[in-house]
Amino acid sequence: MNKYYSLRFDNWQLYALKEVGSTMDEIKKDCYKSKLNTLLMAYRQTDGRGRKNNKWISNLGNLFLSIKLNKFHIPDTFLLNYLTGIIIYDTINSFLAEKKNIFIKWPNDLLIDRKKIAGILIDTYSKGSKVYDSYIGIGINIKVAPINLDYPTTCLRHESSLNLSRKKFLKKLIFYFNYWENIFRAQSISYILKSWMK
Repeated sequence: MNKYYSLRFDNWQLYALKEVGSTMDEIKKDCYKSKLNTLLMAYRQTDGRGRKNNKWISNLGNLFLSIKLNKFHIPDTFLLNYLTGIIIYDTINSFLAEKKNIFIKWPNDLLIDRKKIAGILIDTYSKGSKVYDSYIGIGINIKVAPINLDYPTTCLRHESSLNLSRKKFLKKLIFYFNYWENIFRAQSISYILKSWMK
């Protein structure tokens, strides 16, 4: 394991690596097994992927991470998609100094003014109808908007005048995962769906 550093934060175990092929492939290794929610971030990703094995452009300075939820179990893949979209939406929105048109494009993209700023990839493993392992891959354009793609892109540095760092973003992301976990336990599924639609 090309470990750069690791630490515990709230009910999360965080790992940061200098370089990996894919954070989604890396986090599935036995060395990351934990009873805590596990988040693995890489400063450089050489073989990132999106849905349907599309290549994820991993520009240096952007955020590439994968999460394994161990304390926050959601038995439905579609519901996990909804919740993750809301969490990324809230996290990005918290770094915008002025109101922007943020849109969650089902199933896995987040856009600002129709320009892609983030993508989500979810892998689940199940036996029969029971999901027993869920992995969430998240890519966020923090400092660089990828170019030469067949769709427009943007990044937080272009959209926000606030001071940005990976550390601040990760702390806020974990805050919203914990926040929405509490809501998920207290509210109905219809409440989650209505929140996503808003």
